[in-house]
Amino acid sequence: MKWLLALLVISSLSLSGCSVFSTQDPRDNTQHWQDQKIEMGIAHTRKYTKKLSIDSVALDGRILLVGQAASPQLKQAFVNQVRGITDVDHIYDQIQVRPLLAMTSISNDAWLTTKVKSQLIASKQLTNVVIKVITENKRVFLLGYVAPEQAIIATNIARNVSGVDHVITLFEKPQGI
Repeated sequence: MKWLLALLVISSLSLSGCSVFSTQDPRDNTQHWQDQKIEMGIAHTRKYTKKLSIDSVALDGRILLVGQAASPQLKQAFVNQVRGITDVDHIYDQIQVRPLLAMTSISNDAWLTTKVKSQLIASKQLTNVVIKVITENKRVFLLGYVAPEQAIIATNIARNVSGVDHVITLFEKPQGI
């Protein structure tokens, strides 16, 4: 029974740090492919050691980096490597110089991501929008394509989820708005 619980926790941690909902993503197939290539390049660069733990998400060549680095030098070296990846236009560096999070904090972040996603999906005011959710150390990052009024709604929903300390938005307006 314990191994099943451990497997479920590990699976949810690897899948829940970042999520998207909607089939209305305005990016074309070329941009999707470029963003996936960027994320694969970052994954190839990313190192999980006792001194560095980083997650990332790419959206139209803009990269969000979140996590922890044990020193400013490790952080800067990683950011510089990401800058060198083809098609990276801008980096939102949210890497904290601090000790790595404990497993309990990582599990809590996964649970917060699930709660925020559930609330966003349940909102009738946010149909046909693209929002990625990533949580790091009780900070919820919202990225995607939304109208200004939808951005306010999504931010307020995430802000009111129990356990969320801070909400950071990196929204873009969809084409035509």
